[in-house]
Amino acid sequence: MLNVKVFFDEESIRKLIYESLATELPKIEGEICNYDIKQIIFDMTKKIISYDIEWADSEKFGKNKMLIYHKNKVLQLDTTELIESIRVLHQDYVEPPV
Repeated sequence: MLNVKVFFDEESIRKLIYESLATELPKIEGEICNYDIKQIIFDMTKKIISYDIEWADSEKFGKNKMLIYHKNKVLQLDTTELIESIRVLHQDYVEPPV
């Protein structure tokens, strides 16, 4: 079992990502897929924090988990709600109405 120690709160990271999305999300035209959303989250997270990050093995940690490393500490960030929120935002505000 991985020893996970929290070194900053998950809610602060989510807030920073949402703010960054305001500039990036409108650049994507048409439908948005999970890969695109995960790439946006990964890129935005890298811009926000300078720690090592990676997508976690879904068999070990479950779907949509990101690991953020700093020294000997790891934060496991569940991005499921963030992914779904980005999808809704894109559909409601970026994709043209049909």
